[in-house]
Amino acid sequence: RDWTHIDDTCGALLALYDAMPLPQPMYNVSRGKSWNLKDVASVLDDLCPGSGFRWDPRDSITGMSESNRRGPLDIERLKIDTGFSPSIDLAEGLEEYTGYLKKYRQWLEE
Repeated sequence: RDWTHIDDTCGALLALYDAMPLPQPMYNVSRGKSWNLKDVASVLDDLCPGSGFRWDPRDSITGMSESNRRGPLDIERLKIDTGFSPSIDLAEGLEEYTGYLKKYRQWLEE
């Protein structure tokens, strides 16, 4: 899937607002790059050693299968019309998120 960090999503929306009036009626707001679940599990395993993150297609119940796979969304219009370009990749976004979970772990378990 085309995993997109919330900061990039908000940045794209602000860039669209600032560029109004826009020449196109619709824009894709995303990262414009795909990662698969194996990539996500690998990054999480690196960030949380010993956690056992892994991906096995036989265990997957995410609805993300080879038959319904799609490529990344095209964000060229967004880039050209607003000058916006996403800046947070998968590893950086997951590192931020796992850091948040670790920091507030006790609070989240209550």
